[in-house]
Amino acid sequence: MRTRRLLRALRTEGGLSLRAAAAACGVDAAALSRYETGRKVPRSDTLEHLLQAFGFELDVRPTRSVSARFTDAVCEHQAQAILEDATLLVRAREELPRLEGRSASYEGWKALLAAGPLACVAGLTSTSEALRPLKADSPFAYVVDLDEDTRQALLEDARAA
Repeated sequence: MRTRRLLRALRTEGGLSLRAAAAACGVDAAALSRYETGRKVPRSDTLEHLLQAFGFELDVRPTRSVSARFTDAVCEHQAQAILEDATLLVRAREELPRLEGRSASYEGWKALLAAGPLACVAGLTSTSEALRPLKADSPFAYVVDLDEDTRQALLEDARAA
């Protein structure tokens, strides 16, 4: 929802007049009117203050690309498969040489595979940006089946998120 529509909706749903809402938010009615009509865009600190006055918090996070969300979904799928079938760890160790010399994630996966299935699951499900390259080049991609229907469903979910 655009900022202007959000502010107007919060004010009207709260049953507040423009003047009453402006007073509650600590801005003048003319400024709130400009924000609601889109003639002016509030600075982030002003928007945060306005939302707090309506009982909401502003939570600003960088958006992740469809590709990053898809990679995360595939890694979640791989992690679930590891939890259901411990033999995948052995098979991933057999596939690890495919990464040697062509991927910076080789050493990371070598260490995770040596540490066991829970370490692999933790690596695959981590939200750390530092592990993004590791997740993008997983040896489990060679051993965890991802049929076309599942792949399409994960991709659709990534696009919708």
